[in-house]
Amino acid sequence: MFYRNFFAALCFIFFALGLGFHSPHAFWGALMCGAFSRTAVRKQWPDPPFAKRLYRRFEEKVKGLARS
Repeated sequence: MFYRNFFAALCFIFFALGLGFHSPHAFWGALMCGAFSRTAVRKQWPDPPFAKRLYRRFEEKVKGLARS
């Protein structure tokens, strides 16, 4: 799931850059990131070792914001 979400986020970022700057290279980057995102799902790429630590840190930040 880490790679799917990572490449999907990059895909949206490149797409927004392509719309903002009218750059064909940014659209190509969005296309490639979308393809990597789908490949990660189909090939079931395992999460990297640091993904669990990042997820825990993100959860702590969200819980901290919810308390505020």
